[in-house]
Amino acid sequence: VTLPNGSSFTAQFCSKWFLKKMIFTGPFPAGTKAAHFEDYEVEDNIYNAAVTVTSYINNNAGGFLISSWTKRGLVQDQAVDQPGIGLPNNAQHVQVESGTLNYHVTRLDHMRPEAIDLDVLQGMKVDIATGLCPSM
Repeated sequence: VTLPNGSSFTAQFCSKWFLKKMIFTGPFPAGTKAAHFEDYEVEDNIYNAAVTVTSYINNNAGGFLISSWTKRGLVQDQAVDQPGIGLPNNAQHVQVESGTLNYHVTRLDHMRPEAIDLDVLQGMKVDIATGLCPSM
């Protein structure tokens, strides 16, 4: 992530909204299993779609706006027993402040949505009906 002042940092990003709106053409078909994502061709299709879509938006719509993020600050204390590992399952988890506070991006939006051709964007996405598991 590059800030307007030129400084930058690395952040994790995961978002159901982004995947549904930017990478896949629709919802997953009933019966889709995690194993459908393990095929090399499927992984390749998803990766290529993500690279193509983000490049298109970066080049034509001014990039992305981080519109939602969190800064995680608590982690499980590894130095003490936790529920199910030495303590009863109904015991409280022991958490401590993290030594490093990482940004976690939860939502990206286009900087200039009016600059996006929706037909072009749709053509870049993974066709959910055939892209995950052609044998379905």
